[in-house]
Amino acid sequence: MKKWLSIGLGIVTATGGFLDAGTIATAGESGAKFGLGLIWTIVLATIAIILLVEMVGRFTAVSKKTYADAIREDLGFKFYLFPLLSEIIAESLMLTAELGGMAVALSLFTGISWHLLFPVAALLVFLMSWRASFDWIENGPAIFGLLTLSFIAAVVALGKPPLEIISTLWRPEIKAGDFADYFYLAAATLDTREWILMPQQPPLFIGDLLRYKLVTSEGKLVGHVTDIQLSKDPEYRILAFIYGRRGLLYRLHDLNPFRHLEYEEILPDKVPWEMVAQIAFPVITLKP
Repeated sequence: MKKWLSIGLGIVTATGGFLDAGTIATAGESGAKFGLGLIWTIVLATIAIILLVEMVGRFTAVSKKTYADAIREDLGFKFYLFPLLSEIIAESLMLTAELGGMAVALSLFTGISWHLLFPVAALLVFLMSWRASFDWIENGPAIFGLLTLSFIAAVVALGKPPLEIISTLWRPEIKAGDFADYFYLAAATLDTREWILMPQQPPLFIGDLLRYKLVTSEGKLVGHVTDIQLSKDPEYRILAFIYGRRGLLYRLHDLNPFRHLEYEEILPDKVPWEMVAQIAFPVITLKP
């Protein structure tokens, strides 16, 4: 039963991934200006996403490496910086849009100005990312994604669209001077559909493990990784994960500021590599 529930939540999450703030705003403006005249962009983008995910999935299954990993290894790190920086910029803009969308939704629900609720939305995301358990991070957004069912309810409640709206499927009303807006919204609709499922998972380097959560097998938070102890051989094997406030001071070389005065050395908190059971972003699960 739990397996079927996970599959159901995954489907809802995938559906909700398309209905982000940017998509809703773009689709709303497209419908207000051109009716159903830009539905073709959603159909085209859906086909493109299917092909993209299939190709990337097949490539990853055969090569045993991520898409980003292949770009870096085959084309060099300098070339890899271009898509990496582009992704960082795009995701930063998308994060801002999502926080704004949350603020607007909370404003509609509470009546409070979204300008005041924007930092509240940012705080909620921060707490969810850094304080919530992995189960909450995995299933929480999926449960909230059930709110997307309200779109189906709205379609049923509003009834079928008027005949003059249906005719815009094949004959959109584009007034003089609106061609630029039409093609702009077409590109924006394609973009909001495409970039959500672009391969965003970077290759897992040792440095990527910084700020991962250390949790026990029961799901209790131990702390966040602040530094990593490596072996001195050329393979650079992980010996231990350093975590907590002492770990942060250790990384900044401030844990023992007066060690030259022969004070007793303070050691950072660490977890040996042998205690690790599983690593799955953004959590490192420890053995019982």
